[in-house]
Amino acid sequence: MKWHSEGHEEPADAPVVKQEFGRANPCPNCGSPGFLDHVDIIDRIQYEHCPECGHKWSQTEDELTQV
Repeated sequence: MKWHSEGHEEPADAPVVKQEFGRANPCPNCGSPGFLDHVDIIDRIQYEHCPECGHKWSQTEDELTQV
């Protein structure tokens, strides 16, 4: 899985969750539910953040469909 974020380490005990483009996905930093900020429908990139730890990340539709 490819994340566009800094300092990402996947938690060892994190359950496997099917991620979907256009929906909020779990935080790659802490595993808490993420918040979907924006979807760029031209470049097919979604931008998210974590309300728990403040981490921000982005993923492309192609990256999410390859999971």
